[in-house]
Amino acid sequence: MVKITRLIIVSNRLPYTIYGKKGNHGLRTSPGGLATGLSSYLNTAGINDYLWIGWPGIAPEDKAEKTEIEKLFAASNCRPIFLKEKIAEGFYKGFCNETLYPLFHYFSNYVKYDDSTWDDYKEANMTFAKAIVKELQPGDIVWIHDYHLMLLPLMLREIEKDINIGFFLHIPFPHYELFRLLPKKWGKELLEGVLGADFIGFHTAEYTDYFLTSVKEELGYECYLNEVITNEGKLRLVGTLPMGIEFERFNDSYKNKEVKSSIKRLEKKLSDLKKFLSIDRLDYTKGILNRLYSYEKFLEENEKWRNKVVLMLNVTPSRTELKDYQGMKKRIDRLVGSINGRFGNVDWNPILYQYRQIPFSQLSAMYNISDVALITPIRDGMNLIAKEYVSSKKDGGVLILSEMAGAAKELDEAILVNPNDIDELCYSMKKALEMRQKEQRARIRSMQSKLSRYGIIRWGNDFINGMQNSVRKQEIFYSSLIDGRNPFLNDYKKAKKVLILLDYDGTLVPFTNHPSEAIPDRKLLSILSKIAKNRKNDVAIISGRDRKTLQRWLGKVNINIVSEHGALVKDKGKFSWLVGRRWRKLANLEKGWKRSVKSIMDRYVSSVPGSEIEAKEFSIVWHFRAAEQSVAVSRAKEMLEDLKLIAKSKNLSIIEGNKIIEVRNAGIDKGLSATYLVEKEKPDMVIAIGDDKTDEDMFKVLPQAYSIKVGFGQTCAKFRIKSHEGVVSLLEKLSGI
Repeated sequence: MVKITRLIIVSNRLPYTIYGKKGNHGLRTSPGGLATGLSSYLNTAGINDYLWIGWPGIAPEDKAEKTEIEKLFAASNCRPIFLKEKIAEGFYKGFCNETLYPLFHYFSNYVKYDDSTWDDYKEANMTFAKAIVKELQPGDIVWIHDYHLMLLPLMLREIEKDINIGFFLHIPFPHYELFRLLPKKWGKELLEGVLGADFIGFHTAEYTDYFLTSVKEELGYECYLNEVITNEGKLRLVGTLPMGIEFERFNDSYKNKEVKSSIKRLEKKLSDLKKFLSIDRLDYTKGILNRLYSYEKFLEENEKWRNKVVLMLNVTPSRTELKDYQGMKKRIDRLVGSINGRFGNVDWNPILYQYRQIPFSQLSAMYNISDVALITPIRDGMNLIAKEYVSSKKDGGVLILSEMAGAAKELDEAILVNPNDIDELCYSMKKALEMRQKEQRARIRSMQSKLSRYGIIRWGNDFINGMQNSVRKQEIFYSSLIDGRNPFLNDYKKAKKVLILLDYDGTLVPFTNHPSEAIPDRKLLSILSKIAKNRKNDVAIISGRDRKTLQRWLGKVNINIVSEHGALVKDKGKFSWLVGRRWRKLANLEKGWKRSVKSIMDRYVSSVPGSEIEAKEFSIVWHFRAAEQSVAVSRAKEMLEDLKLIAKSKNLSIIEGNKIIEVRNAGIDKGLSATYLVEKEKPDMVIAIGDDKTDEDMFKVLPQAYSIKVGFGQTCAKFRIKSHEGVVSLLEKLSGI
């Protein structure tokens, strides 16, 4: 079991919903996968030391009612947070349910953009932050849940820095094209808010990728696999963790006395019928109407199945105060009445319809006796109902599952359908009823095997491990930081001859959308000049830039300059305004291949707006920093395949750098130029600083050096520094010695 001190769970709603009036309030279990799943995790993982913080759903009339509510929840390890009625209205009904929820579920036509509800959302999140801080104890782990509280991680971090924070999103994270529909200010604040957490979790790899793309596009942060590096040098881990269920509870549910009793009653009532099952919250994302239209079509086209099938339709009340939901409830009621009226008779109703929350015993009984489950949301973050149904089956059963549900990524043995395709849904119903028992068993067993291996305990423990791993990674990172303190400065002071090797872009200057804009400022040039004037120092800029640019920007400073990663070198002390002179090749180089490579890159420039080609003397580069990254990254993969064919025949190297693809002569890299400079200068101390993959060649050939990686990401360097500003600051310290 995961070792934790106290777990603080934070969600919009508590696991219990309050009912009744002042002086006579009671609690009942809240519906929904989040409350059910987390409660199950706490119980099965044996976590007793926890506090669950959330909104109780009402604003108390006075102090007496507030005290009554607090006492009720305290008995269940819960701490209610009270919001002013106006704020709650704008926060929950407004921004959460009329902006974020429809947008993240791809219902962009439902989205409302209202500044006042955004303000209420911010205020509600801050109310949560202040309340949590009052409850914190040393060693607490804070686990924040879902779209209602996306600003909370950063707000909490700004009040109390030294806490371990996790955030999990239980709904889909949308494609960047949808996310960018939000006003820029909102989108950036939401992303920054989430990145206040040490560890961020999503149900599927798809949602994780969409989040990382939005972070890159909106905030410009670097992402390395599952790591995000903020501009302040903070490391955040992102993970894909599909929420599981308590498999054994559902798999053994048929043994429960109450479940057995419910099974008998249902079987007696429906013994001669094939049973479809549909269980959902009232929600426009769940596809209930499409499901009913498909069932109606199935009855129209398959007369032989009339009087032989029944649809057990259960809809759990949800957000009943919202007009959209009230309207949907009326449409469902009318459609159920129409189907029953059209096809039913005295002895048979095609649909058995319930509009209420049902207890576990009845739910499990319906899972057990149903032949086919119709779980066809139009869009769903995970959908635990699908997992519960599969886990409950003993001898066959068929799951018809929407490919738009997160669960479809795991349960691919189900009949996967497009929930908007009425014909496909109708056909899948017939296919399910006619599927042989042997095939049903094989599909169910395969899915059960997956669900038993990755249940609710594994999910929860993996998330908490992810939070703790993130903190460990940050500690390792910060312990390797060089900031100009001992022993680095002492070693520098003692050294008689120091060679300082510096990358340029991303190391001395920030990246720019266009390469021509990365001009060194006066401060940087002054620092380099001061360091170079110290007789103990030899400074070399080793860059992928062409020699003309480097000469123009750095030619007046008495330093070694290496262009195109090592193709050409200009030794210090050899000044010339005639660029062609005083530069030497470090190896025999060819240029004849450039035309064919450029013709390939030209094709991609025309199809990726914002990208550009930089043609150098002995290399050629495709830059895509200014392009839309989701498009550029995809096209970059295609370009690499095209370039590999030429590279083999022409003895070329292809380098994937920071939002660039570069082609150059094989054997030319920063390791070659670093070796040349070390042999020439013979220093007793080497400092090598760089940020990109191309700098790794330099780090590899300098095992004894103070090798320093700028930023995060995998590296051979011994030390790190947060950013190019840190590099300039470090050099400034050296210039004063």
